Amino acid sequence: MIFALLLQSTQAFTVLQGDRVVGEAYVNERLTESGGKTQAFRIEIGEGKAKVRIRQETTIDSEARVVRKYFEQTGPGNERRSVLATLDDRGAQFTEDRNGTRKADFVRLPVGGIRRNPAELWFLATAPEVGAQSTFANFDLVALTWNDVTTKYLGFRAVDGRGLRYRAVETTQGARTAVTHYDEQGQIFAITESNGRRYRRAGKA
Repeated sequence: MIFALLLQSTQAFTVLQGDRVVGEAYVNERLTESGGKTQAFRIEIGEGKAKVRIRQETTIDSEARVVRKYFEQTGPGNERRSVLATLDDRGAQFTEDRNGTRKADFVRLPVGGIRRNPAELWFLATAPEVGAQSTFANFDLVALTWNDVTTKYLGFRAVDGRGLRYRAVETTQGARTAVTHYDEQGQIFAITESNGRRYRRAGKA
């Protein structure tokens, strides 16, 4: 079975740390005519001078490979940092701007690194079997390094152990893990990170 293609969707989320509301987030996903996907993520956490705003945009091609990434963080205070990277099988070419100071560099893809991540198109254009797993090379826009990330389809799991069951995908990067739940349209319903942060679709926290 192939799930219905999602042409475009914007979802709002409540951000919690434990049971405390700490901010809000928005995710926009759009399938491209070439068979790829774009994803935009925006989050605001904190209040006043302590508020942090993060924006990240990712472009994925029809082979489920990330070809462009953008990251921007403003706050706390007057702090600002942005990174724009273009990716191919040679590596990552990026430009970083930190409070107005710019630098450009290239980081080669590690030998044997695999950029393709089939999970990018799960539930949108493909239907994985339970237990399906892939490991791919991800360029981290915070650390500016390549690292391996593993994604695994867990099957239907309840959010917070109760209520309806949603398709769940576990993502592991080093010691960090996150479980993302998707609804029947292939849209993100909830995210739970190992650091205790939770994203719940607005009105369903």
